[in-house]
Amino acid sequence: MMKSAETIRVALAILVLACTNIHADSLAGGDDILSGGDDLLPDKDTSLTDNQADMREFVYGSILYNFYCGRYYSSINGILTAKGQGYINNDDGDTALLLGDIYSRIDMPYYANAVFSRIINQNTLSSIKQQTWLNKGELYYRRGQLTEAEKILIVPRDALTNEQDVKRRVILSNIYMDEGHADKASSILDNIPLDTKYSAYAYYNAGVANLRQGRDNQGMNELEKVINMPVGGDEVNAIKDKASLAIAYQSLRHHQTEQAKADLLNIRIDGPFSNPALLAMGYVHFTEHQYKKALSFWLELLKHNPADPAVQEAMMLAPRAYEELHAFPQAVFGYRLAAQTFRAELTKLEQIDYQAHQPGWLKMLDVNAQDVSRDPFAAIDTSSAVNKPETAFLYRLFSQHSFNLMYQEYMQLGNLAHEMDRQKSAIDPLVQIADLHLQTMNAHRHEWTLVIQTLSQRNDKLQRDFRQLQKRMRGFSEQSSFTDNASYSDVSRLHVLHRLEQAIAPLPDTPENNVLRERLRRVRGVVLWEVAHNAPLAFEQSRMEMVEMTDQMHILNERVAGIQQLLSNSDAFASSHIRQRLKSVGSRMVLSRQSLDAARAEDSDRLIALTNKTLKTQREFLNHQLASALLAVARLEDASISKPTSHDSAHDASPQP
Repeated sequence: MMKSAETIRVALAILVLACTNIHADSLAGGDDILSGGDDLLPDKDTSLTDNQADMREFVYGSILYNFYCGRYYSSINGILTAKGQGYINNDDGDTALLLGDIYSRIDMPYYANAVFSRIINQNTLSSIKQQTWLNKGELYYRRGQLTEAEKILIVPRDALTNEQDVKRRVILSNIYMDEGHADKASSILDNIPLDTKYSAYAYYNAGVANLRQGRDNQGMNELEKVINMPVGGDEVNAIKDKASLAIAYQSLRHHQTEQAKADLLNIRIDGPFSNPALLAMGYVHFTEHQYKKALSFWLELLKHNPADPAVQEAMMLAPRAYEELHAFPQAVFGYRLAAQTFRAELTKLEQIDYQAHQPGWLKMLDVNAQDVSRDPFAAIDTSSAVNKPETAFLYRLFSQHSFNLMYQEYMQLGNLAHEMDRQKSAIDPLVQIADLHLQTMNAHRHEWTLVIQTLSQRNDKLQRDFRQLQKRMRGFSEQSSFTDNASYSDVSRLHVLHRLEQAIAPLPDTPENNVLRERLRRVRGVVLWEVAHNAPLAFEQSRMEMVEMTDQMHILNERVAGIQQLLSNSDAFASSHIRQRLKSVGSRMVLSRQSLDAARAEDSDRLIALTNKTLKTQREFLNHQLASALLAVARLEDASISKPTSHDSAHDASPQP
């Protein structure tokens, strides 16, 4: 498992390098990620600027959204990318705690523990530090390291919320129950509030712990609190059913059959404990010698999935009730039906055994395995199996903690391999694009530099001329003479009139010349009137043209600056050795892909071995049940031949549910 976790970590780090969009310096720091920093975060100090602080809320919100959607790979990738871009720094305890929680959920305990230890050693908020202790204790508990978990969880944490403290006490009580210390388990669960989502677990554990100590009344009271809780989600309702079943069993031990019936009636018929409840209800009536009523429950149970242990038990108990009713033909038929069913179940087990050794069977167990867009660390969904017997068998498989963890790891390895293939297919074209870009740069770099220099010079000259034009425009707006705003055609007419006036001025003062001078004066007056009349409109048009030219000059400046930035980016691209870095990441991907395949093959062998072990156990149980059914048939047939006057001595024993 540790080797597979290391393989997953290296593959994850390589994928982060491949798919992050961070700048060259951060990407070059990929060796820090691969070298095994405690939390896979580069250790360089970063202080958030105002812009980065504004962006942090948006980035962190996206990370949290992916986390609560179960997309843990996207969350890890988002955290590491945000760290490389400077949106998250080393003092961000919330993000580090989230990263450690993700490592715990994807079964990378070593790195989760490293992150938790780093947070504890940092100068951070007390609430974050104490929640980290809780997560660390829970991690040890899930890994089966009960001693280490107990040392952490036994210490009360003042900064924990009520819900977190109840969770701590529930886990600690589970540890005490596993160690056989029911007294400690019951004492740690005293005075649990009722308004948390872990309260039902706490009171159920407290009830079971008291029952194990022989304090029946107190234990029953704790279980009654669970039953009286309001109807909630699937988990709460299932615990309520389980508490009712536990009370019913306890009532049966004390021969309180009526109380047991009442408790069993509280169990939902469509809940996960309906089959054991029907089995127990039949047994209650059997102990009261109400064999027909017992038969009604057991025969109803026979309609359910025959792979269920409660149904298989009912197959042997129903004929037993027929025997008590002296309906021996029905009893023989019932035992034969049970034997036939057990043979069919054995045949189905052989089919499952055959399927389990076929390539791709493990992948088929996850109904979402074919979804190529799913997150590599998404939760495994085995809720829909191929057929009913496989569903029951999968329940037995995944109820084993070791199989569950290993299968999750097996699917993660496969999903990472698929993601790595996808990223590798994207890197190869990027290398080709980088080669083409560098070749183009080397061929045209000098030419592009000259063109950009020429454009810059022309733009500078144009900017100077435009500033002069703006200055003249401001001067026109301050002029008192309206002729300064005359149009070009009006100015031309005024110049013509001025030349005519100069030409007539030397002429002698005769009536004809005076008439001509008067006409010129009148024409000049008309032209000046038109100029004065059109002056406001002409000035406004000039002003609007000036505004439009200002916008065009701004756009031109932006375009020139953009071209200069493109050349600068090309120079940075050429000096960043991006091609070598991409090829290095691609080479690492090839090696990591081989490690993923090797680790996945090892997990596959272990999973098949656990499957074979479970198949063997189930075969032995079914063979035992089959033998019991056949012996019962033989016993009844022999009894019918000898025609006994009394029941067989074997009838004296009461069946056990």
